Amino acid sequence: MKSIRTKVLAIITCIFVLLVIGSQLVSMQILKTGFKDFEKHDAALDIKRAKKALEAEIDYLSSINLDWAVWDETYRFMKETNKKFIEENIVSNFFIEQQMAFIIFLNPDQSLYWGRGFDFTKNQEKIIGADFSSFFSDRIVFKSNEIYSGFRGILNAAGKTYIITAHKIFKTDHSGLSNGILVMGKELDSSLLKKIGKRVDLNVEFYVSESVDLPLWAENAFKDKNSLSIVYPDNEKLIAYTKLKDVSGLNSFILSAELEREIYNLGRKTIRYFFISLLLLGLVLSMLTYLLLETQVIRRIKNLSRQVKNLYLQKPGKRAVVLEGRDELTLLAYEMNKMLKLLDLKSNALESMTVKLKSVNSHLYELANTDPLTRLANRRNIFAYLSSFIEIAKRYNKSFCICIFDIDNFKQINDKYGHSAGDIVLKDISEASEEIIRKADKLARIGGEEFLLLLSDTDIEGAVSLCERLRFVLASRTVRADNNKIKYTSSFGVTAYLKDKDSTDSIFMRADKYLYKAKSKGKNAVVSDINYFYQNET
Repeated sequence: MKSIRTKVLAIITCIFVLLVIGSQLVSMQILKTGFKDFEKHDAALDIKRAKKALEAEIDYLSSINLDWAVWDETYRFMKETNKKFIEENIVSNFFIEQQMAFIIFLNPDQSLYWGRGFDFTKNQEKIIGADFSSFFSDRIVFKSNEIYSGFRGILNAAGKTYIITAHKIFKTDHSGLSNGILVMGKELDSSLLKKIGKRVDLNVEFYVSESVDLPLWAENAFKDKNSLSIVYPDNEKLIAYTKLKDVSGLNSFILSAELEREIYNLGRKTIRYFFISLLLLGLVLSMLTYLLLETQVIRRIKNLSRQVKNLYLQKPGKRAVVLEGRDELTLLAYEMNKMLKLLDLKSNALESMTVKLKSVNSHLYELANTDPLTRLANRRNIFAYLSSFIEIAKRYNKSFCICIFDIDNFKQINDKYGHSAGDIVLKDISEASEEIIRKADKLARIGGEEFLLLLSDTDIEGAVSLCERLRFVLASRTVRADNNKIKYTSSFGVTAYLKDKDSTDSIFMRADKYLYKAKSKGKNAVVSDINYFYQNET
């Protein structure tokens, strides 16, 4: 027999272990929902800043384009090809200073009028042909006929990616009709990305959907519907990305930034320190608690126990226990002395008390075998029935099936509507189930939201049919709790008894396995072993 000291020590140890496990679970939840969410938010802001920096480059290019497009000299140049205009304005320094990849003048019908590009690898200008300009002229769409109506975007052309802007050409005073379209473009290459990354202090990368050497995460990102998201290549880094549309409105590009997981790692370190501190504090408190219980409770209980054990050696009328102090134990000793006196005076009342005790025992037996909430059989009672079913099946060659079912998402019902609402749902499923099953069948609540159903003289097809009907009935019911209407569903695992093979444990575990499969299939389902049953029968 274990002593009180051993039990107290075991209880304190269990509480300490539960504290450690609980604090670890809470810590991981904080790390996941707190620091990780903050990390995602911060990464999303970073990639948005990178996107705005790219848009700023396009805006800057658009402002240059507008200055050139609404200019008398440009307008005059479109009337007559003026070499002086080219020699004074469109020179190599212009391309180099502005990092301009090309400048194209289109006629009002968007055919090529004149164009020049710049090869930065050879540091020289190059002629733009009609075939190259068609990449842009086919895609330029102005939203209105206003003077400041412009066009801007990102375009993949001739194996390269460009940011382009286009404006209609007008006189400086905006008089007259448009005399063509001016298109300017910069190559979205590593130097421009480096410039953008330096502006936002990020290491940015750019990916094109048509590329053949895309990393796996980028391939998946193009297939994903999210325009902005985060991927985790490892525990030390993350990649934040946003999709960019081309001039046709398709998500053809990805702008990404690789970031160190500083916030997440800081969270891990903080949680680790918190956990260690809590562990040490819990250990100290556990030791102090044990010492206090030892000195203030356990020793006095042992003293009281020793005196009670020696009461039979004392004469009736003189039996008493002595315990110093002013607490519940002292009061217990006082009450015990009163009880001893009462027992000595009324020993003849023992017989009537025995009768009452039998009645109480009968009530306790009912409580021990019945679930107090649903009034169904409890786990111990139903397993006794299960053993009986097996013995009858063996002796009389009978068949029977068992079904384990529970309420889907029951924790969410308790969390959302309260435990009283959960109790109402449990009572409702009990009442509905008893209305459908036969009197010969046995139904029990075996724990929480889980029920066990024994179907006598039933084959697997009949059991599955009944469970499907019960599943449909439960899914169609509505429970009222306060002013709330609650819908719920259930999942079922059904199996048949295998003659001379099954025990109570094996058939129960098989039904429980099918319940787990029903949960895995999406819940509100019935999973059975029909095929398995026939294979074993043959």
